Amino acid sequence: MAALDLVDAKGEFTLGEVAAALAVRPSSLYNHISSKADIVEAMRTLVFTTHPPAGADPPITDGWQGVLRALLRRYRDAFGHHPRLIPMLTAHTVSSPDVVHMYDDIATVLAPPASRPRTCWT
Repeated sequence: MAALDLVDAKGEFTLGEVAAALAVRPSSLYNHISSKADIVEAMRTLVFTTHPPAGADPPITDGWQGVLRALLRRYRDAFGHHPRLIPMLTAHTVSSPDVVHMYDDIATVLAPPASRPRTCWT
């Protein structure tokens, strides 16, 4: 992705730079996206779904801690390939279903069991 290459190289991108990298006019980009935020979210999805490949996690053998560890390692490993992208991601709301699903998985792992009083978590 042209925008990701620009971010990896210099930590930022403009729509004009992306258009130039793709050899199109900037106005042509708006046939496919509505804003720079759409490109940031596309980069988030691309990075999260391709690094590491699905199924690369080892089997989990140590309960909820192992599940949480595996989820957080996948997140770290995915975005660790593109450290200059991380500041951009923190400035934009997550809407990628793949990333939202991972956050849901973390919340599920950390949720208290139904049998445990809620006060144990405060």
